[in-house]
Amino acid sequence: MIVLTAVLTGVCLLALLPVDQMWLLPLLFCLGFFLNGTSSVLLDGVADLFDSAKRSRGYGLYFTIYLGSGAISPSLYGLVGDDMRLQSVFVAMAVVSLPLFPLAGLYYLSRRPGQA
Repeated sequence: MIVLTAVLTGVCLLALLPVDQMWLLPLLFCLGFFLNGTSSVLLDGVADLFDSAKRSRGYGLYFTIYLGSGAISPSLYGLVGDDMRLQSVFVAMAVVSLPLFPLAGLYYLSRRPGQA
């Protein structure tokens, strides 16, 4: 599920490139839907990655990274948009989100039953 939501997020970001501003808002709604799904799936993944004794630290790490990136990324993408144009922001967001696909694949392979 992590792979699916990461791929759909990247695809939606790239699909925004040729879109006229009038159609941008409905597509951003779809993008938000996939981003919300990614967040929920990743929260579930934290429980899988950490044993019960260290789970609170895992969630602490997850939320620190999640909230920190949420605070910093609008400024960084704003600088990209100011320096270049709006399409460059979507390309930058896609470039940042698409590497999650192979990472999610590695996570899936490491969690397969019968493997340590």
